[in-house]
Amino acid sequence: MSRPKGSKDKTKRAKKDTYSRKDIKKINKMFESGMTFQEVQDETGWSYSQLKRMKLKPDLTASIMERVINTENKENICGVYAIGFFETGARAKWYIGSSVNINVRIRSHIADLKNNSHRNQTMQELFNNGSIIRPFLFKECAESELISLENALINQYCNGCLVNKWSLPDDMIEFYEKAAKRFDGKYTIVDECWMWNTEKRGYGRAMSVAIDGVKKYLPPHRVSFYMKTKTIPDLVRHTCNNKQCVNPDHLENGSYSDNSKDRYESIEYKEERRKVEKEFEKLWMKHYGDIHKISEETDYGADRCYYYQKILRLKERYPEITEQKYMMLKKKRKESMRSRGPKREILTDKTINGWKCLENWVTDRTHKWECIQCGLIRYTAKNAIVHHPKCKRCKEKQIAKDIFPYADLNKIKQNGILVGKYHFSYEELK
Repeated sequence: MSRPKGSKDKTKRAKKDTYSRKDIKKINKMFESGMTFQEVQDETGWSYSQLKRMKLKPDLTASIMERVINTENKENICGVYAIGFFETGARAKWYIGSSVNINVRIRSHIADLKNNSHRNQTMQELFNNGSIIRPFLFKECAESELISLENALINQYCNGCLVNKWSLPDDMIEFYEKAAKRFDGKYTIVDECWMWNTEKRGYGRAMSVAIDGVKKYLPPHRVSFYMKTKTIPDLVRHTCNNKQCVNPDHLENGSYSDNSKDRYESIEYKEERRKVEKEFEKLWMKHYGDIHKISEETDYGADRCYYYQKILRLKERYPEITEQKYMMLKKKRKESMRSRGPKREILTDKTINGWKCLENWVTDRTHKWECIQCGLIRYTAKNAIVHHPKCKRCKEKQIAKDIFPYADLNKIKQNGILVGKYHFSYEELK
């Protein structure tokens, strides 16, 4: 409607939003359930432009990412990563995470998926269904910004394209305030720790809080930290190394590396590690130090077995087992050598085409040869000596002798002559 002439109201009137909150909430739920734009259009009858005007959270796409991550590289990247699950004819699914060393973390994800032991069931189902996996670097950042940036990116995109099971919503103060009112009486004081009352290890079930039909589950140690500081932390550390403790004096805000340090220094972790090391030592003695047999019997990879063997100093502590292992391997090798046909020719101290054999067998087909003229050592098979008997050093020495009459005598006396990769002194050439 146009304004009348002479009107002093020059401000533009805001356009009326023709969509109710109920409509927007309904559309958001449809997208969060995993439906595509086409499926939502078919069910609601609204056009693409109408759906885009409803202030919906956008889908995550590969074009937003900085680059694809090659997990074989050993570069240390600190930041937020995203793992994409792509399937033809279906909506792409994403997992957003953060780590101080992204390459190591993604390799851990892939290993768990291949072993069918990943904690995120949705990721495991997508992998089992044959979805193509691509890891991406989302954003690099400092270690102190990891958790806050991860949560900000998770909340920025539509939940329907994400497989993350946990995120820190932007507006949670009301939920924490309500949980704080019924916090007292749910813990028992033991020494200086406030032990959360639960039959399970750790906290058991989190505190459930519902406001206007929206339900949130809050870990009790985070509620305790909020009651003391009136701030919602990114990550809470236990300085007492007791996971069941909710004493606010024992809780601090921290990072992933701080949390890892607390875990490694805890009594539970040390006891668990001692138990694993004792079991590995028994297996090592049982199989006489055969790493491949140990890795076949357990879930440990070869690298992990070699690591335990090194830190426990098993070879130094049990030299008799090490000796016995090598005797067994030597015996097996001799038996396999016998089954390969006629006995091999003994070449020690035998001379062929100006080359003298110094050792019998270095490997299955290689011998150690010495040139009689210049003393050059060559590792090769007998056939190579027969068909290619020329010595490279003798050949280069002949070239140096041809150069000798035309070169500066004083320079040769000081520095000699370099031909190819061989150096010849004045005494050798005169």
